[in-house]
Amino acid sequence: MKFSTKLKFDRWIGPPAVFILTLIVRIISPLGQKRFRAKVKNIVIIKFYGLGSIIQATPLIKGLKETFPGAKVTLLTAKKNKPLIERLSCIDDVLYVDESSLITVLISTYQIIGLMYERKIDLIFDLELYSNYSACLSALSGAYKRYGFFRLASQSKNSLYSNRVFFNTGENIRTLYLQLGITAGVSSVYDASLGPIQVYASDHHALSKKLSSKVLEKFVVINPNASELCLERRWPLQNFSEVISILTDRGIKCVLIGSQDEIPYVMKLENLLTPTTRKKVVNTTGKLNFGELLALIQRSQCILTNDTGPMHIAVTFKKTTFCLFGPVNPRHYGFDELFSTTFYNKVYCSPCLREFDFPPCRGNNICMQMISSLDVLKAILDYLEI
Repeated sequence: MKFSTKLKFDRWIGPPAVFILTLIVRIISPLGQKRFRAKVKNIVIIKFYGLGSIIQATPLIKGLKETFPGAKVTLLTAKKNKPLIERLSCIDDVLYVDESSLITVLISTYQIIGLMYERKIDLIFDLELYSNYSACLSALSGAYKRYGFFRLASQSKNSLYSNRVFFNTGENIRTLYLQLGITAGVSSVYDASLGPIQVYASDHHALSKKLSSKVLEKFVVINPNASELCLERRWPLQNFSEVISILTDRGIKCVLIGSQDEIPYVMKLENLLTPTTRKKVVNTTGKLNFGELLALIQRSQCILTNDTGPMHIAVTFKKTTFCLFGPVNPRHYGFDELFSTTFYNKVYCSPCLREFDFPPCRGNNICMQMISSLDVLKAILDYLEI
């Protein structure tokens, strides 16, 4: 299902479901206290959307494992996130919702609720902010302690949580996720590092089979894409084209990345390049599996990327990262590590992502258009010392 379709279902069906479950929770919560276990054995974390958000949740996961030794930490997420989840060693188990269609969502949801009751969940953390669906799953989990975020715009589902934390968009997302953990007893002194994300020797070997050693010797990764959660995060293709043209003129190899679904969009970027420049660019869009993509980012000199999954992966690898921000406040989702450089021009309507289901500009993302390609280019060239 498309994200817009899932959003419509959540907005139509969610409110009445939340209302009914709120009444049920008020009745059964006093009874739930009787089955509350002093020793925590099973913890569930809900996060469906955003590979980057899942990576940003890893400090919380590690904090929970340290605070509750012996407890099993399970991630409840969308099946499409499986390639990343399989490489996060801090997660003990996973429950997947199959979002292929409405039928598969209903079937997998029913199965997940049954498994959670069977396992007797002690603590559940809902990392989604506006999702009625995730709030309902939290209530139906059978967990006595249910932790979630609240804002005025999402107050209808607040009563489904036993413990709530204000979602402060002025704070970094890592800090917000950890705040839920602190409410449950996690120490405020914690390991803030992301990941780790496992990359295997077989991933590098497979990548070497697809790309020549000449390409993999020295190169810059270029990611012009952004997930469907907010396509307005994309920097204009013309700007990417300008940066790529000058980089290749200086003898720097550029490697384009993207998923199978992003092939048409990246092809538009290729078409903006001159025939001479195009010959110097390697387009891997749709050609690499997830492990090979990880190996590619790991072996690059640096990466230029919009605010999306590969950005968080690169920072996890402590790779020099040039990050382009607009609809999202970089203080909220960005990084202050020395190896990351952020480009962001504050305009009146930015940041808007947490205030609307869809940005009001509807694609005319002035905040991204205002980022100068010359400023970005200078930063990359200074880093490469060219």
